[in-house]
Parts: sequence; C-alpha cells; structure tokens
Amino acid sequence: FFFQAEDGIRDIGVTGVQTCALPISIPTTLKPGGEKAQWVKLTAPGASWNGLAISINGSVVAAASAKGLLLSPDGGKTLTDVGDKTSSEGYNAVALSADGSKVFAARGMKLYTYSSGTWAASTSPQKDWASVASSADGVRLVGVAAGDKVHVSTDSGKTWTAVGAVREWEAVASSADG
Repeated sequence: FFFQAEDGIRDIGVTGVQTCALPISIPTTLKPGGEKAQWVKLTAPGASWNGLAISINGSVVAAASAKGLLLSPDGGKTLTDVGDKTSSEGYNAVALSADGSKVFAARGMKLYTYSSGTWAASTSPQKDWASVASSADGVRLVGVAAGDKVHVSTDSGKTWTAVGAVREWEAVASSADG
C-alpha cells in the first residue's frame, strides 16, 4: 500500500492502514452543500474577483474586487456594495467571522474591519496585502504580504505583531480559534 498526494509525494511508510476485501470508493468531486445545493453566480459589471468568503452556514457571502466589496446576507441572492467609496483603491482579499457579522478586508496598502455597517482602518502597517483570514469570532486576524513576515492581531485589528520569517506569502488561512 502506498499513499500519493496530489503533489506527487509518495509515502510508502504509512502506518495504521489495513487491507480489506471490500471495495473502497473515494469521491473525486465534492459539491459543498450536497448534491441538492443551488449555486448562484455572483456578477458585478467589470468586476474581477480577488477574494471570496462565506459564513459557516452559507448565508453571508463577501466578494472582493478592484471595483468594490459585495456583501450578501442571503447566500448571494441579493448583493450590496458595502465598499468604502472615499477611495478608488480596490479590495485585494476578504475574510469573514464564522457567523458573517464581521468582515476583514485588505484594500490597497491597509487592512480594514467592517461590522454593523461601519468600516474602520486597522493599525496595520502599510503593505501590499495578498491575503487575510479570521478566527471564527473575528477577534484573531492574520494578513500576509509578499516579501514580509506574517502579521497577526489578537484584538480585532487594533494592534499587530509581525511573526515568523520573511517569505513570498500569497495566501493565509486560520483555524476557528485563530
């Protein structure tokens, strides 16, 4: 028996796997929401999507683009551009708290939070942010930029700490507890 991941790495020394006579079927496709899920195409004139975030129950959808930040409270049926209109900078990335009540976005060279209809610039350093992520409660946040360290906040973006090594970061993710 051997295990091969999609990156081509083989692990011949896998332990804890036993052979059995029964056929094992591993699905090769996965449709979030199950086979009866209905997908809705998000559209905005001239938008090129840079990021997408969905609440844990699928009801809140946030989509980031150079044109704005669209937010939907009903799974994408209706969309509202909640992007800050005081600047022409586009949105690079977006993340949501698990319930969708808190939005965390990278716009231009800053990181922003959005809650209860209000945008607030965080105290993050000026970087060309590539990706952002949030804990389930929206309190612990993380942002990355190419050629920099990972930046973390444990207080909803009020303060930031650079951690780890300088890398060419492109994406970041967070566990539920941050």
